[in-house]
Amino acid sequence: GDVELFCQINTKPIVAVTGSNGKSTVVSLLAHVGKALGRQVGLGGNIGVPVLSQLTSDVESYILELSSFQLEHLYSLQAKGACVLNVTDDHLDRHKTLENYAQIKARIYNQCQVAVTNRQDLLTQVPDGFNVDKNVSFGLDAALPMNFGLQQINNEYFLLYGEDALVSLQQLPLAGLHNAVNYLAVLALGQSLSWSITEM
Repeated sequence: GDVELFCQINTKPIVAVTGSNGKSTVVSLLAHVGKALGRQVGLGGNIGVPVLSQLTSDVESYILELSSFQLEHLYSLQAKGACVLNVTDDHLDRHKTLENYAQIKARIYNQCQVAVTNRQDLLTQVPDGFNVDKNVSFGLDAALPMNFGLQQINNEYFLLYGEDALVSLQQLPLAGLHNAVNYLAVLALGQSLSWSITEM
């Protein structure tokens, strides 16, 4: 596939996102944050400009949205940060079982440096035998040290990094707890690219 060929040729850092829901939102938010920080990012994969067309672009890093169909034929990703947002019973006409579908989604973690997982969805976890350098999690609960979470403080929900409250959910443009998950994933993926959490 085109993404596999791109990964074989590319020399720039990649962050990659998959999931049954929310992946377009997360990669679009991440690209928006990167541009706001003055970073040159390329957005592609299952969204935006085809990845092979971006190889000559002057970018620092690539943000890829990947579908299960693309992941079936992907062996050379080696992402800086990789995330499975969630896994629900989607595309089972092709993948037959939820377990098989989850295994295909988990291919995104193969040889990645930072695996970003959802604490509330066991099907997003890194399978045994995968070689990842670091695992960072997010969830709609109090964050573990060096991980991302959500907590209610004085009747407002705040995004957390460890015990540190970063920003109130009310101050962010996309409302709802489902978008809190997306914001937390964006923070974790941005951190995998060495973007400062306080600047994001």
